[in-house]
Amino acid sequence: MPARTEEALVTLLDPAVPPTRESPQAGEPITPTGDRPPDGTPPAGLRLRCSDTERERTATVLQAAVGDGRLTVDELEERLDRTYRARYRDELAAEVADLPTPDPEPSRGWAGVAEAAFAQLRTEAAILSGFVPADPRRRLLALLILVGPVLVLCAGAALALHGLLDPSSPGPPFGHGRFHGPGPAFPG
Repeated sequence: MPARTEEALVTLLDPAVPPTRESPQAGEPITPTGDRPPDGTPPAGLRLRCSDTERERTATVLQAAVGDGRLTVDELEERLDRTYRARYRDELAAEVADLPTPDPEPSRGWAGVAEAAFAQLRTEAAILSGFVPADPRRRLLALLILVGPVLVLCAGAALALHGLLDPSSPGPPFGHGRFHGPGPAFPG
């Protein structure tokens, strides 16, 4: 596989992960361990299959290329046909090898922060439930991370309700005076 094709594949499939080894020479097969077979023929089942999500990402890149004027509609149709028929990742990479790599997505602001927080909470729940192996100290930390915010919210709600519902408290909630300035006072 040409180096440009492999770079496009790496960028297309996971832009956050840089390649971890030298790119192979054109047409040179790679074994799952990264070694090149001595006879130059790939072992059976070596190529990685692509997922529907990877096909959709490739289709999105192709459609953006048409929008940028890099491909014609006829070329798009041909490439989309090959993209949706592709079974292996290198076939997808070949469809976008002659296109520039897409720019990274712009920052998503608070939506990205919330997404990361929920992902962390899912990870902590998986550790606490035993789906992810962890030592006892890490499980305790996961428990604190999950239960701590709940306790803080409950304490805040209790304090707010205490200030609003306490009948022994003189005057309105939270110690504010009943009436300020001239005029009739509230009965009570």
